[in-house]
Amino acid sequence: MSAVVGALERHARERGAEIALREGARAVSWRELLRATRAVATRFAALGAGARAIAALPNGAALASAQLAALESGIELLGVPPRTPAGVLSELIAQLGAARVYGAAGSELS
Repeated sequence: MSAVVGALERHARERGAEIALREGARAVSWRELLRATRAVATRFAALGAGARAIAALPNGAALASAQLAALESGIELLGVPPRTPAGVLSELIAQLGAARVYGAAGSELS
């Protein structure tokens, strides 16, 4: 486990209901952030340590969860804007050898 994810777990345990981050009008608690991170980490773990993936997500809770999950599962994650053109994503997949592209709500785009 990474030190960052360990700190997240500690905050979720000690300050679970407190706000970890805000996304517009939405407040995300430490407990919610940890829950989302674990859900994404489970999907990432299936790729295997050292795998590469792309997250086409806007800045916010989903991207934070994806980045934390990448740390937890040992994959390399490249964040790109959600409106990245399909052609550019295809080039990135080929150049990076990315196993998957994830979009909103952890859905696979490729």
